[in-house]
Amino acid sequence: MLAEAADCDPALVAYHFGSKQGLFAQVTALLLSPAEVVQRALPGPPELLGERLVSQVIIAWEDPETGPRLAQLLHAALEDPRLLAAFREYVDAEISHRLVEFFGGGSARDQTASVLTLIVGIIFGRYVIKSDALSQLPAERYRRALTPQAIAATRVRPKRPF
Repeated sequence: MLAEAADCDPALVAYHFGSKQGLFAQVTALLLSPAEVVQRALPGPPELLGERLVSQVIIAWEDPETGPRLAQLLHAALEDPRLLAAFREYVDAEISHRLVEFFGGGSARDQTASVLTLIVGIIFGRYVIKSDALSQLPAERYRRALTPQAIAATRVRPKRPF
């Protein structure tokens, strides 16, 4: 989709940038791509991935260089449908897919949906719309407050009969 939107051969994207992730990081001039935030959180016990992801997201968004660039990217994507479509494709390919693979098993998609919902809520609530209740807490206190939800988001849930 990215190469199509740019009206170029997909091989050119791979040749010049190595991957869509590389292109995305270059275009947005990010010091740390969103997929790298996820990649940094993956090592460790699966049941604590939510907590690690929350920590990595907060670290990235609190960084004085990375945070404003991430915010600019999101604001631009919300204003441009083509950029939003490219960003959505990036999130699906580079983040969601990676999380589903990490979790594996029958509940992997549910766990991924839970974690991404929590992360999107953090980003929009604290850093985009800047809700006072969220943005005024010190970062470490905010992270600690989210730890129970982060752990619950990655917990494997038994299937219930309907």
